[in-house]
Amino acid sequence: MESADSVAPTYDIEVREPRCRVCRHEYIRVMVNGLLDWRGVPVAPGCRRSHRVTFADVARDLEGLNETLPARERLTYASVWNHAKRHYSIEGAAAYWSKRSRRELQRAVTGGRRRGLASPSIEKV
Repeated sequence: MESADSVAPTYDIEVREPRCRVCRHEYIRVMVNGLLDWRGVPVAPGCRRSHRVTFADVARDLEGLNETLPARERLTYASVWNHAKRHYSIEGAAAYWSKRSRRELQRAVTGGRRRGLASPSIEKV
């Protein structure tokens, strides 16, 4: 039987940006991320035709949800596109965490000041 100390820790790497219209609400984020999983997949909407799922298709699928949201929080093509590029893709998530860890390191080194990293003075002998 394993003890609680031997269990490997899990980390939540999903980006949740409060300014993003998609990330603000958990259920919306999960729904949009699920729809974005289908982006690029070929579907056959009619006879002998093929179509790949696009951001516009994802935004159209969210029209029913938009009716229940206040006007300022409605999901548009732009908000879905921005969420996908900044928070959904692995590149966007990696850039977010890289920037965040650099900021936290900078604050730790400088004691909370906003200036650049403190450079040690090197004396010539």
